[in-house]
Amino acid sequence: MSAISVMTKFKMILEEEQPLIAGQTSTYFIDIEEVREREIRVHQVLSVLKSTNYTWCQSPIKTLRNKLRIFGLDETVFEEDPILFCTFQHRLSGKFRGNLKKYQPLLSLIYQRHWQWQVNVIWEILFNSPILEDSYAMTETLINAP
Repeated sequence: MSAISVMTKFKMILEEEQPLIAGQTSTYFIDIEEVREREIRVHQVLSVLKSTNYTWCQSPIKTLRNKLRIFGLDETVFEEDPILFCTFQHRLSGKFRGNLKKYQPLLSLIYQRHWQWQVNVIWEILFNSPILEDSYAMTETLINAP
């Protein structure tokens, strides 16, 4: 969906909720403190993502959880913000090198709502058990399970 259509839909929703009377102007108040807190939180999460090196010795979820705790945050920031989620997904996919390169597309199957267990499934199958011929298919099936 393009930015223009998103803005158009947003305006339509606002107009439906509060129809304007002739001559009335529309004023929306922005909580500057809330915006500032969100901006700080986003910068903290981005610095965690940038500095995190996934060694695969432990689950990437545990690694993130430990680093986010330093800032008083938890993993729900990825469920609340699609841009942070996509950034995490991109950072993690960059760690699939060598013989794991063929498993990189599995990360495109994870989605924001259930990303934690999906990443844990990938980690368990690829790093805590021997990789077999059907590991890819088995992982794909588990990730896509409703």
